[in-house]
Amino acid sequence: MINKEATSVRISVEIGLKDGGCPQGTVPIRRIQKQDLINSKSLKTIRNRYSSKVVSPQYRLALQSMRIGEYYGTKATLNRWRPQVSDRQYTATNIWMGDPLGNIQIGFVVNPTLYNDSYTHLHSYWTANGFHNTGCDDVLCPGFVQVSKSLPLGMVLKTSCEYNGTQIDDDFTVFKDPESKDWWLLLGPNRRIGYWPKNLFHSEFADYAKTVQWGGEVFNAGTEAWPPMGSGRFPDEGYTKASYIGNIQLIDRDGKYRELHDEEVITYVESRNCYSVMGPLEVPPVGGYYILFGGPGGKCPE
Repeated sequence: MINKEATSVRISVEIGLKDGGCPQGTVPIRRIQKQDLINSKSLKTIRNRYSSKVVSPQYRLALQSMRIGEYYGTKATLNRWRPQVSDRQYTATNIWMGDPLGNIQIGFVVNPTLYNDSYTHLHSYWTANGFHNTGCDDVLCPGFVQVSKSLPLGMVLKTSCEYNGTQIDDDFTVFKDPESKDWWLLLGPNRRIGYWPKNLFHSEFADYAKTVQWGGEVFNAGTEAWPPMGSGRFPDEGYTKASYIGNIQLIDRDGKYRELHDEEVITYVESRNCYSVMGPLEVPPVGGYYILFGGPGGKCPE
């Protein structure tokens, strides 16, 4: 893989607990309190999640998706923003992998209902039966196995991008380990956060993903106006203004990385007056296969 050197307006901020994190033999887990479980249950009640396509009027998506195939992982650089959202709403920048039943998503989210704050969080979600009654956010149920001493899922990230200024991003990798067959999550070049065990999944996703997707997601169950996605700006405003996902690569059965090809990718956008996605683009500070996405929200018809 070729890493292109970043310019002075793009940085990757080291995230994690201070002083190396937890002592040897222990891992950090975001403290789960009674209110967290109540919030999570409330969120499940008011939302119907989706697999490869949204089926709920409470969601809007702007993403690029691989055509159906066999995929064993992906790597991508996700831009980190902190848009303002109301209660009973959230906004996320995501990678999705899976099939119609099993699915993993990972990225950044602002979700006041789940986290009781307005900050951006490192976030994941998994399901084994199409988002019905299995899986959860982060580690609010058994499933994801934490191994990092300093990077817990759900951790707050208080630094974010500046409009037309400094851009902050992080490299995410999700891949199937060829020996254990578990789905692993890495941040940066080699920081292993943890894994989703193979036995969580009972569909083809136990062996491979049928599709991979990258982009933005917003959820709204409370108000007439929809929340912003990404930076809250449309992609045509360009780099440093719109949100990006760059250096997108796929991982094959043998663990080799490769670039995407235009003919493999489908663009999917809902409520085009509110959100959009553009790509692939060539932007030297980010490099590789690169997309811009997002929008201001507002009144967003289906």
